[in-house]
Amino acid sequence: MNKMMISLGISCIGVMILSACHTPAQNTDATIAIHQSPNIAVPYQLAQHYFIRNHINTRLPVKITSATEFKHYFGEATTMDNVPTPIDFEHYYVIVVEHPLTTSAIQLNVLSLKRIQTQIVLNYSIATGKTMSYQSHPFLLLLVPKSEEGQIILKSHTAAFNTHV
Repeated sequence: MNKMMISLGISCIGVMILSACHTPAQNTDATIAIHQSPNIAVPYQLAQHYFIRNHINTRLPVKITSATEFKHYFGEATTMDNVPTPIDFEHYYVIVVEHPLTTSAIQLNVLSLKRIQTQIVLNYSIATGKTMSYQSHPFLLLLVPKSEEGQIILKSHTAAFNTHV
């Protein structure tokens, strides 16, 4: 009886070990995707104190990778109190979020910048305020490390206008 219990116990342990070591013969894309993080935050810095040059009458590119191209579209808005954010195009590229020329007060704000597979997805909010007596060309400039490459996708979301800014 003891020999039978011991051999039954050893058989059960052997079956458990073999079951635990079983691996599927083939991984599917769906299985791999479960183990990868679908949304990875991408670091960025907002560039400030620039303006869109007056000769620009077309849409701006979403991605700018060189100082020459950047200077074609943007000028520096230097004042006694404000200096433009330095941009090192050797290590960074610029994502441009542009709103068309408008007479409404517009607020653009970054909600998130994430990598989703091969895409860099920028979620941002647009808030529209009162009509102004002049036109403006609202935009955001994000400095993103060149190591964070991918197709740029811009996703806008409507938000309430903040009068306390």
